[in-house]
Amino acid sequence: MKNRYLPFGYKIADGKIVADSEQVEAVRRIFDAYTAGQTFQQIADALSAQGIPYRSDASRWNKNMVSRILANADYCGTAEYPQIITAGQLERQLDEPRLRRQ
Repeated sequence: MKNRYLPFGYKIADGKIVADSEQVEAVRRIFDAYTAGQTFQQIADALSAQGIPYRSDASRWNKNMVSRILANADYCGTAEYPQIITAGQLERQLDEPRLRRQ
């Protein structure tokens, strides 16, 4: 699997999917910002302003990128993906009516 097909926050190292230390903090900040009441677009604008690239060919964030991260259960850890957030953090996002409306 190529890095560009992996969810944001992960990379391939020694043939295995591992957490990308440079992106893990951004993933956690996305969940924290959403819990604090920020919209997808506000989070995307903040990440773009901070110069955090989504991919090497996409430095600008949009609300759909943020939405995909907030809805991705792989961040809780699976047999394939290491844990970046807790299941409780994901559940709070999925239970939020805002997640489905934006």
